[in-house]
Amino acid sequence: MLSKLWHHDTMSDEQGFTLIECAIVLAVIGLLAGGVMVGQNMVESARMRAANTEAQLYSHAIGMFHEKYAGLPGDLPNATTFWGDNPALCSDASIADGDLGTCNGNGDMIVQSVNLPNASSEQMQMWTQLSRAELIAGRYSGATAATADGLGRYDTGVAGVNVPRSEAESQAKWNSASFVAGAPDASLFNRVANFTLTLAGADFSVQQMHMIDKKLDDGLPATGMIFTNWRCSTASDGNNFTAAYAMNNANAVCDMYIIPRY
Repeated sequence: MLSKLWHHDTMSDEQGFTLIECAIVLAVIGLLAGGVMVGQNMVESARMRAANTEAQLYSHAIGMFHEKYAGLPGDLPNATTFWGDNPALCSDASIADGDLGTCNGNGDMIVQSVNLPNASSEQMQMWTQLSRAELIAGRYSGATAATADGLGRYDTGVAGVNVPRSEAESQAKWNSASFVAGAPDASLFNRVANFTLTLAGADFSVQQMHMIDKKLDDGLPATGMIFTNWRCSTASDGNNFTAAYAMNNANAVCDMYIIPRY
């Protein structure tokens, strides 16, 4: 009888202890889940801060360049008089090769995506010249990527090689694009601009892009100095400039485009 009672009490104690352990484990899981969510929010906030900071940095650098050299980086027609010629990209026998060589643009105040002589373009020389002028950090080759389509389009940048890498995402990069004849891509609003800064690969959600736009500009996807691809908006094509951000669209991926002030 005593043996049975002892056995019953022992089993009860073991069962009670197990319930306590379960409660502790559940509490720990809850804390960990909450910590993961907080951590994710911190990471996303840091990505947006990086995009904000970089956007303002590069826009300011372009404005400073224009003020100092009376032209736009990449488009500057006398760039080689400041930094010498880059013989690998745009050799000119009448100009001395520069240790920090670059290429001249055509001076039409449009940073074009079409190729300069050999394997460069104004859009790639833009980053080279901003760097040579010591307005941004890094050294950039000025060369169009080997995988270019022959037109030096805005998606041929290689992060850290010919365009700056962005801290907004491991694969994100800054580049530029001209919208002289309207949008160069069917996913974009059909705007006209001599050139834009572009942040590609950051893969912002609609909500995140809206927050960035609202902080730096007018909070609208198609207008102002900052805009995005129309699929992140309530528009059905690139011609609806009164569209709002599609806040309920959880699948859209948004790139950022900036028209710099200078």
